[in-house]
Formats: sequence, C-alpha cells, structure tokens
Amino acid sequence: MKIVNVYEPGKVILFGEHFVVHGSKAVAFAIDKFVKVSVTKSDFLSVEISFPGDPVIKDKVIRHPPEHVSSNVFLNYIVNLTRKFNIGNVRINVEVGFPVAAGLGSSASIAAAVTKALYTYKYGIVPSKEVIYEIANQLEVEIHGNPSGIDLNTILERGIVLYDGLEKRIVNKLDSGDFTFIVSDTIDRRSTGKLVKSVSLIKNEMSDLFNMLVSIADKISSYGFELLVKNDVEKIGRLMSINHGLLSAIGVSTTKLDYLAHRAIELGAYGAKLTGAGGGGCLICLCESQKAKEILQTFNSLGYPSFIVKPYYGDEKIEYE
Repeated sequence: MKIVNVYEPGKVILFGEHFVVHGSKAVAFAIDKFVKVSVTKSDFLSVEISFPGDPVIKDKVIRHPPEHVSSNVFLNYIVNLTRKFNIGNVRINVEVGFPVAAGLGSSASIAAAVTKALYTYKYGIVPSKEVIYEIANQLEVEIHGNPSGIDLNTILERGIVLYDGLEKRIVNKLDSGDFTFIVSDTIDRRSTGKLVKSVSLIKNEMSDLFNMLVSIADKISSYGFELLVKNDVEKIGRLMSINHGLLSAIGVSTTKLDYLAHRAIELGAYGAKLTGAGGGGCLICLCESQKAKEILQTFNSLGYPSFIVKPYYGDEKIEYE
C-alpha cells in the first residue's frame, strides 16, 4: 500500500461534560470538521502536524525530523506508533481542521485518525473500532489523565450519542436530525487534566452535594437526548443554558464564556453553553439557520472566531491505493 488518507471528525459535548467522568450520562455528537492524516512511503521518517483551523496557533506547523526527540505529545504518540507497527520510513501529514485544546476532541480525533491510517498502511485492512479505541485511548489517558471515553466513542461511532459514563459505553444513538450550532472560540486555553482534577477536589470536599449535581446532570442528558429525538429545539436550547449554569457552579466556566452565552441568547439563539473541559475553549449555541449569520458576524467582530457545525452522520472516510 503506497498512500492512505484518513479523515476523522471532531466532536462536541452537548450535555453532561465533567459529570460524565463521575458516572452521569452525557450527550455528544461528531461534527462536520475533520482531522486528515496522510501516510505515504518515504526515504526517511517524517511527521508534520498543521493547525489551519486554530486561531491560537494559526498556520503553525510542527515537524519531527528523525534525528530529534520532540516534547510534543502528539508527535511522540505518532512516532511510537510507527515503531509499534514496525512501519519503517514513511511521511505522515496531520492536518487539524478545527481548534485544538478547545473542547472539540482534537486529541481523540488525531489519535483515532493516526491509528487507523498507520494500521491500514501496515496491514492493508481497516482496523475495527475496538482496535482503534484500545490503541488511541493511550494518548487520551496521557493528555487527560482520567478520560471518560466519550470523545473517542463519539468520534468513532458518528452521529449523536447518549453515553453512559458509569458503564463507559454508548447506550443510544441518533442517526439523523438537522441542527445548526455555532462554535465560538474564546482563544483561552487551559489543561483538561487540571480542570478534571479541580472538579474532583470539589467532589472530595462536598461529596453529598456533588453527587446530587451528578444526578441532575444525568437527568439533563437523558432528557436532552429525548428532546433531540423529538427535534424540540426550543427546549434543547433552554436545557443547554441550564447545563451551562451547572458547569459554571463547579467553576469551569469563565467570564468570556458566560458573556458569549448571554450574548448568543440576546441575538436569538435557543440556548448556549461551554463545551468540553471549559476554563476557556469554545462555546456552542443552537440557533435557526437564518439567525446563524448574525451571530457569526457579531462574535467574529468581537474577536471570537466562530463557525457553523452540524452533526456528522456520515460513514468513515478513508482513501488508499
């Protein structure tokens, strides 16, 4: 096999982030923005990662020549995987089409895409979801410390999923529905692992109260999935705002995220909330398609890079020869 191209989507958590780590259900969906990984034969091992969709590291390219050891966690994962598969000299290009470390599942997308591409290049067959998960989850553990598994599961499954954090599996899935979301980047970055640890401290200090919040988050996620099935966008929006308040209460929202959430609703969005770990990163809002242009223009003019996403229900995208 000479060339392999793999595309893996990013993801958005709609309900239940943080609490899913402690056993609640959560709702997430794959988005129509992708990580592309290309593997081709080369005279030497080279790895290149570019971030054209990220306003924080816009147009930055990270290269790994074979004679250097990198401190970049993504590069080390990729190089170690070439050794695990005994692939030899190849050129690996990774292009990330959305902001990284911003709540959109970039580490899981990169891990899944690289794993699938290198495995397919080496063995000539596309690995199962189970194989990809087992290998790619190693990077998730290294970056996040105690991942719930929702990112990888959502990215590999596609569509909109109801994920059980206690059982660590998808318990329901929606394969259709036309929803318009706007993602807005605060351009602030925090460590997901550190934020997860800070929430765990609250759990340790106020366990009874925290367990009640986990139960509330569980109900929000289950009810939210029902509303998605019914396509009740107004109630979905209200529930998003409730969920944002819950996340703010445990200290993972920021002034910028709160401001954008309120401004989105003022501009006509059904609801808005942070997505992912918080502490910066991205806000998502649900709106009618005709409202999206105004919200996009406003947020972009305020210095918060924004773009439209929709749930991605498509099949896996892989090209090889």
